[in-house]
Amino acid sequence: MGNWTVSDQGGVNMDINALSQLIGTVGFPIAVTAYLLWDSRQSRLDHKEEMDKVTTALNNNTEAIIHLTDKMNIQSPVD
Repeated sequence: MGNWTVSDQGGVNMDINALSQLIGTVGFPIAVTAYLLWDSRQSRLDHKEEMDKVTTALNNNTEAIIHLTDKMNIQSPVD
């Protein structure tokens, strides 16, 4: 894979070929993983926004039905 050495200070030294090979080997999977994490988060945020709109529409429809039943003097079957 390349020349790896451990320095006296406790660090790890490697030559440019070893570094290049390391990035080539694990860099792409890390980049793909980072993209997938970002995409997943973005999808969750988009879904939350959509569900907020659905909730608002449902609440508005419920209010409209209540208003209509009050105008028509219809009793709710639950009452």
